[in-house]
Amino acid sequence: IIFQDAPKFASFPERPRARLSLSESARSAPFSMYILAFVLLALVGAASSTDVQQHQCPHALPSPSLLKCLNQTTDHVFQVIAGTALVPNALGQYQQCQYDLKGTTMCVIDDTFQLGTATFPLVQGLCMPEECTINDIREFWSYIRCFNTTALTVLLNEYVLPEWNATCHKLNATSQCLKNFYHLEQNLLVLVSQINFVTGAITGTEVHCGNNKIESWTAGGIVMLTVCSLISLLVLANVVLETMETNYNESDDDEDRAGLLNSDARTLGSLQEAPTSRNGLDGVEATPNPPGALYKEGPRRSRARRMLALFSLRDNYELLMKKEASRSLGCLDGIRSISMFWIILGHTGDFQGPGFVGFDNLKIYLEMFERFTFQVAVSAQFCVDSFFFLSGLLTYYVLARKFAKSQRAPPFIMAVLLRFMRLVPLLGFVIGFYSTIANHFGAGPLWYKYTDESDRCNTWAWSNLVFVNNFVPSKYGDQCMPWTWYLANDMQFFIFALFVFCFVYCRKPILGAIAMGLSTLASVLYVWIYSYDNSLNMSSGAGQDTIYDKPWPRFAAFGVGCLTAILFADVLKKSKPFQHRMLLANTLMGLSIAGLVTIVYISYNFFNGHWSRSDNAGYLGVTRVGFAICLAVLTTLCTYGAGGFVNYFLTRPFWEPLGKLTFGAYLVHPIVIRVAYFSLVDTIHYTDIEYAVYFVAFAVLSYSIAFVLYLTVELPAAGLINMMLPK
Repeated sequence: IIFQDAPKFASFPERPRARLSLSESARSAPFSMYILAFVLLALVGAASSTDVQQHQCPHALPSPSLLKCLNQTTDHVFQVIAGTALVPNALGQYQQCQYDLKGTTMCVIDDTFQLGTATFPLVQGLCMPEECTINDIREFWSYIRCFNTTALTVLLNEYVLPEWNATCHKLNATSQCLKNFYHLEQNLLVLVSQINFVTGAITGTEVHCGNNKIESWTAGGIVMLTVCSLISLLVLANVVLETMETNYNESDDDEDRAGLLNSDARTLGSLQEAPTSRNGLDGVEATPNPPGALYKEGPRRSRARRMLALFSLRDNYELLMKKEASRSLGCLDGIRSISMFWIILGHTGDFQGPGFVGFDNLKIYLEMFERFTFQVAVSAQFCVDSFFFLSGLLTYYVLARKFAKSQRAPPFIMAVLLRFMRLVPLLGFVIGFYSTIANHFGAGPLWYKYTDESDRCNTWAWSNLVFVNNFVPSKYGDQCMPWTWYLANDMQFFIFALFVFCFVYCRKPILGAIAMGLSTLASVLYVWIYSYDNSLNMSSGAGQDTIYDKPWPRFAAFGVGCLTAILFADVLKKSKPFQHRMLLANTLMGLSIAGLVTIVYISYNFFNGHWSRSDNAGYLGVTRVGFAICLAVLTTLCTYGAGGFVNYFLTRPFWEPLGKLTFGAYLVHPIVIRVAYFSLVDTIHYTDIEYAVYFVAFAVLSYSIAFVLYLTVELPAAGLINMMLPK
């Protein structure tokens, strides 16, 4: 009955998507589904065959537990066939296997496979009987994993072919059946040859069964729920009180607010202020108008009422949307916001790839790297250097202005503590939410990937909060919220730059500039030499744990930012260097834009050509600092009135509120992406339109969440710190 329609299904489909339920007849199933039945049934007998074992890994006979599992598999053969993925790197029919069919559960194998000369992570779905244990499935997978084409030929010819011929003889279609068998054999051999399992011992293979949903709440989760509830109550209470305060003195409050709004919000303010970072990425730039300052000491409001007013949605929204009158570095909001969107664009694709979700058409995705237009996504790594450049520029720009006014170096310890207090409240809140609440948002065959990641925060969250997570733990993949390696680098750069400023620059500015220049040069040379010695290239992960997230290789862009600020403060000052030199200004702007475009798209030549060891080392060594230098030229032109249309575009009013939301968007967008991707029930089929839809959705949702966090966490925390500090 099972094979009576075999001659009608001679081809092996690339990706069978038809669903099979127990109520349907066997003839409705695609022929490829019968292949799995043959293999599963034959493995029971083949496992004890010396002829087959000599072509497999040197395993002993299957354990009694595995034989029992395989026996259950034959009893549930149609359920297993209906739910199991029949092609590499696929998850099968999760909904059917996990919920629609009885007696089965979806299990995902985490392993590796080889495509050409490259090795990629593999996720493979197996619909197995519920009686099978994790160890049974791992043992079963060990046989399949080491099953080469020779062993498959033995199995097919010695175990499958006799049954095949017997069935075909009963159907009086021996000739056609035999042709179909050899066609089937060739297709299966091609399939098996695509999967070359090269991992080590079988204990390294991970197996995850079920929907992986987190049912219980930890103590940390209860604490975070309490914190979220408390914030909601404070916001609601403030709304009610604002409505009831009919004797509110509008004129007095407006005067307080105007005085603050007209303050220099682009600087740290006095060292006794503790405003939160505008985006957490620039290193110094203060959130304009921390709400705590809206309610000064006075007879009208008690201290408790002023603290409650920090959670005013009305006032905080006004601060978010308020446009500052004077903006000497207004173009930075545009650069910052565009860089953040660029990060989301790059992560949209990165988190789709092998190791996260994976593609069922991986070859198509890999071919995208050879397309010229795709290089903007490939080169999204440079947006990180944009933020490092902005951080260095604003750090020294603010410090130099303060030094010019007071002729005194800022107190080193106090400046570091203020920066720490600006970043930690929102960072700590997001870490808590990510690791204890967001892990309840999803379920599915891949959801274990999210829970495995978030569980690392139980061990390593402290290293994020003291900004050493790029060192502890030693591996990027073991970090809590691993994308926050940037914040650790930025804090370390800030401390180093502040030290140079306080103890070198303030005594001899030229020596401070030389120190920053030499540090920048040393960073470039280190990356160049290390990349050459270790034969790194842009597709090798660029040494994630060695030259990507460690401070000394990433300092170059930050150093360029500091040197640019020194240029503004000590050389150009308040002059108009391009007032009568528009030809020079236009030439520099053209070279800057051409340099940025070249650095972004030069990777096209890498994927379509052959780069030598020296070429790769040169690319990794100079492109980051080159990108920062191009940004420095562009920023200088925009700041001194020679930016033209570029400055006009980068200083549009809509960039300013987006710039204020960048810190929140930076922290939450990987969480949004992970929740969406790890809730999928199958691997991704890459298309350009799907990539674009995901990107837009992630950008909108990330900024929406950042908007809520800005009003309810970031600004209130800034105001609270501002109120607690001595005057």
